Amino acid sequence: MPWARSWASVKTRPALVTTDGTTAVAMALGPSDSKAFLGQDDAGVSPLTIVPAGTIAGMPLVDTGSAFSYVADISNGDVLVATSPINDDPAAPNGGLSLFYGPPGAVAQRTIVSFQQSLSGNGTLTFLVDGVSYALAFGNVPTDAPLGMFALLSLTPQGGAPMSATLRAPTPASVPPDLSFTCLP
Repeated sequence: MPWARSWASVKTRPALVTTDGTTAVAMALGPSDSKAFLGQDDAGVSPLTIVPAGTIAGMPLVDTGSAFSYVADISNGDVLVATSPINDDPAAPNGGLSLFYGPPGAVAQRTIVSFQQSLSGNGTLTFLVDGVSYALAFGNVPTDAPLGMFALLSLTPQGGAPMSATLRAPTPASVPPDLSFTCLP
């Protein structure tokens, strides 16, 4: 199931930074419940060492962002894309799931307003497109596999007729060249 998560306990800690206007002069990780500034209340603060920019200049860039959960073509010509973080973030709304929908040249991130999933893996995800609710039904369909196969069952705009969704297989590992994305601010 694309949305299955391990919900381990993770605590986030704020980064505390003091600058001289443009350059960091002191940094630390604050306690998870802290709202203080660096130097105000240093109880539970873990100081960090600031190094010259040249120290990290040669290090490789590692993208720990999101991966495609699926890409689907909708019967009206639009595209639906779901991404999830490579590293689970149980504190993120909807487990970090992001949803994009629209015509291939303007696939835009959409606000998820509800997500419901049963233990069997069936459920609905509701998102907004210009103030209109769209309900995405998903679940497992019977196949030769013991638990069936994940499928998008339909996409229904509020007050409209259900549309079919066809998953692209295999799921793309990188951004498909026919799609252009915009993200929420």
